[in-house]
Amino acid sequence: MRGSVLHLTPDNLQTIPVDSLGITLEHFLEAQPPASTHFMGGIHKFLNLEDYLLFFDVRDSGKLQHISFNTDKYVSVVTNQGCRKVTAEEYVRYMNAYNPDIFASIADLITDKNPSLKRVKKSVDRTLNWLDETLEQIKEGIHVFGVVTGHDKHEERVRSAQETANRNVAGFVLNGFDLDITSKERLDLMKISLNHLPKNKPRVAYGLGAPEYVLLGIFEGIDIFDTSYPSEQTSLGHALTFLLLENGIKNEQEKFIDLWDNKYRTDFRPILNGCKCYACQNHTRAYIFHLLAAHEMLATVLLMRH
Repeated sequence: MRGSVLHLTPDNLQTIPVDSLGITLEHFLEAQPPASTHFMGGIHKFLNLEDYLLFFDVRDSGKLQHISFNTDKYVSVVTNQGCRKVTAEEYVRYMNAYNPDIFASIADLITDKNPSLKRVKKSVDRTLNWLDETLEQIKEGIHVFGVVTGHDKHEERVRSAQETANRNVAGFVLNGFDLDITSKERLDLMKISLNHLPKNKPRVAYGLGAPEYVLLGIFEGIDIFDTSYPSEQTSLGHALTFLLLENGIKNEQEKFIDLWDNKYRTDFRPILNGCKCYACQNHTRAYIFHLLAAHEMLATVLLMRH
């Protein structure tokens, strides 16, 4: 459901120690302009999320689909009514109406697996041009985070980071870590971008979802992570059970248990011994197995709360 946390009802969300949420424009773009931009109270009041810091972006980083190419004038986004084109001018107009706390500038993100250097350079140029346009038009009081691109081309990641850092942005969004690459290659890309960004402004990373990658990002200096990992695991019926030690995660095989597995039918232990969450304090693995088998919505609510 748009403007809500997947698998959680509003009353459940209020019991969880979360003070910021990510919102994506493409969830509201069934029409242009979105009907919600006409609501006078802004996006916080429209979504009844007045107690939360809201971070806006154009596209859902957790479900970035390959769609028609972007151009110098617009990016393409996927909505429940099909593909839509969004220009930088339109995006800024929507943000001025929504009045979020923070938003990421519009960016030419590449979904091709092996783009040419020419394509990556064009992506960086477009993203920087749109950032300049955004900074000129955004109203005072809304913080703009510049998007650092460059895909897997080292020289372009450096150029993107340096040029974005030269702009009057409040922070940075780093992309490209969800590529099909090794852990070392992912670390190298992260360092290349971070080495050219100031440390006194927050850095957000997309594509570092798994726990081991989040730990890696923290060690390297990433401040905020936008990840769909918890909701994806919940949708699969997985309960996270990994333990964090000083040197990382205890065991790769212990990151989660699959509560669809029939062996949990009569397992009356909590999901994770010692966990203080509502699900572990009040319910068992066997009960959640039953809920999943019966296709009860409460199953995913409990798993997400855990």
